[in-house]
Amino acid sequence: MDYKARDKKKPYELDLRDIWKREQRKMTLKQIVFLPYLLFRSISISEQKTYYPELERKNRLERIIDNMAWSIENLEPNMYYTSYGLDIKNFHNPKDYLPYREFKLSRERAHYSTVSGRHYDSKILLRDKYIFSCYLESALGAGVVPKTLGVLEENCVEEFDTKKRVSVENFIGNHPRFFCKLIDGECADSVLLIQSSEGKIWNGKEEISIDGLKKAVSGGRYILQNVVEQHELVNKINPSCINTIRIITIRGKSGAINVFAASMRIGVSKDSFVDNRASGGMAVGITEEGRLKKYGFQHVEFGGKSEKHPVTGTVFEGYQLPFWDEVVDLVTKAHGCFRGIQSIGWDVAITPTGPILIEGNDNWEVPNPQDSHGGLKKRWYELINS
Repeated sequence: MDYKARDKKKPYELDLRDIWKREQRKMTLKQIVFLPYLLFRSISISEQKTYYPELERKNRLERIIDNMAWSIENLEPNMYYTSYGLDIKNFHNPKDYLPYREFKLSRERAHYSTVSGRHYDSKILLRDKYIFSCYLESALGAGVVPKTLGVLEENCVEEFDTKKRVSVENFIGNHPRFFCKLIDGECADSVLLIQSSEGKIWNGKEEISIDGLKKAVSGGRYILQNVVEQHELVNKINPSCINTIRIITIRGKSGAINVFAASMRIGVSKDSFVDNRASGGMAVGITEEGRLKKYGFQHVEFGGKSEKHPVTGTVFEGYQLPFWDEVVDLVTKAHGCFRGIQSIGWDVAITPTGPILIEGNDNWEVPNPQDSHGGLKKRWYELINS
C-alpha cells in the first residue's frame, strides 16, 4: 500500500467533507454503467419491510424516488433506508444521515498518521486480539482486559500459566471453561465457548468431540481467554450471553477524545452465547447518562425493532446501566494509547466490579449507531474537527 500517496497532508489537517466532494466529482464511466444496478436496488429496497408499522408510510413511488435520489447523490444504494425510518412520512430527514461510502472514506483516510515524513498504520494493535490484550494490559494495568490463558495454533496451546506448550486435551483439563476466539476474527467470527465436565466437551450448549473441536479451529490462530462474569443488572436484560456495550470514541484535530455514540448489543436467544447483531442479536441505543433508549434494533432479516427483550421481557427505555461513568473513562483512556487511530469502536463488558475491554475495532460501522440515535452526520464532522 502506498501510504505516501494517501498522506500528502496530515490526516487531521484534511477537511473530510472536501475530500468527499472531490470524490463525488469523479463520476467515471464505470460508475455511470453502475447506475442501472442502483436503480434496481432502489426498487428492491423500497419494498423492504418497514421498521415502524405503527406510523404512516410513504407510498411506493415516493420510496422509490427517495432511494434513486440517494443512490445518484451518494453513488451507492441506501441499504439502511427502512431501519433509519426514511420510509416514514414526516419522520426523519435523509440529509441528517451519514452515507456509508462517505463515512467509510472519512474513517479510513484518518487511520494513517504521518510524523516527520514517516507513515504509520497502527491498526494491527487493534485487529490482533492477542497484541491488543498484551498492549492494553501493559499500558493501563492488569484487569482492563480479560485474562489471556494461552494461544492455540496447529492443535497445540502455548499455556501462559505453566509457560509450556501443551495439547488441546491437557489445556481443557486445566481450564474447564474459556472463550476461544480467532485472533483476527470479526463479527463473532469463529468464537467458541468451550466448557468441559465429566469427560464431555461443549461449545456453548452443543456437545462436541475433541476431534470436532480440533477440526473447528484448524488452520487458524486463536486466543484463549477467561469467561467474563456479567453484572447482575445486565443479566436481568439477558443472562444467556455476555451483552457488550459498543461505544465509539473519536480523536479530533485538537487531540481531544469524545464519545460519538453508544449502544448495548444484546443476545436474543437462550441458545446463543454471542450478542453480535450480525448473528441475530439486537442493538439498543444508550443515552449520555447511561440509560437504554426505547427500541432494540435487529437486522431486517431477524425481525426489526422491539421495546423489550423477547425472552426476559425487560423493557429497554430508561434502563440504567451500572458503572456508566467508569465505562466512558475507560474507553477515553484506552483511546489515548492509540495515537494513530482517529476513531475506535470499543466492545465493553460490565462485570460486578466495573467495566472491562473485550476488544477495539478500527473498522466499526456507522449504520447501527444511526439506527439507534438517528442521523449522526453533523456530530461526526463536529467531533473529527474538534
